[in-house]
Amino acid sequence: MDQEATWCIVGDFNATRSSEEGRSRTVGDRHEDFSRFNHFIDGNLLIDLPLCGRSFTWYQGDGSSMSRLDQFLLYGDWCSLWPNFIQVALPIGICDHCLILLTIDEENWGPRPQRMLECRVDLPGCKEFL
Repeated sequence: MDQEATWCIVGDFNATRSSEEGRSRTVGDRHEDFSRFNHFIDGNLLIDLPLCGRSFTWYQGDGSSMSRLDQFLLYGDWCSLWPNFIQVALPIGICDHCLILLTIDEENWGPRPQRMLECRVDLPGCKEFL
């Protein structure tokens, strides 16, 4: 059986995918920049997970500009093998970038299995109810 490679790229890409991923004092059309980054992601069949925790990963010191520059991009069967992964932006520290974490969403493991204690079968009406 041919096994596909599964890997991820992480870093500060200095690019955003849309105008929603950045805020700035400067006004201008950056459609060409968005298009190039989206073409890179789509052309390489990469998966960009939604960012949890906050909307942006980089903040200018005076707070006038902010963007989602840092992210994990996944390739291959990553999401099939580990479907509960999320990327989380941690609170900003002394750097102008937030640390991002690729982690398993402990809250979302799918439906919980049904469990029943055997002693409940002895309760009156239990068998009829089931």
